[in-house]
Amino acid sequence: MSHAGIILAAGYGSLRGQSGQGPSKLLELVGAEPMIVRVVRTALAASLDPCSVVVNPDYGPAIETAIDKHCDRNRV
Repeated sequence: MSHAGIILAAGYGSLRGQSGQGPSKLLELVGAEPMIVRVVRTALAASLDPCSVVVNPDYGPAIETAIDKHCDRNRV
């Protein structure tokens, strides 16, 4: 039995005072990779397949590029 995963990553970071200004906090490096990549890898390691990521349209292209660079696109 397989389970799908949904990662909700559509905020502007307003709790951090970001409010849509500058790059998404999800693209900040944690270790050697962006935070969102670590979240996606964790979901995939938990056998969530497929795994969908819901993003803010302002940050979507940059987040998609980061995920494509680091993760198996066939599973995300």
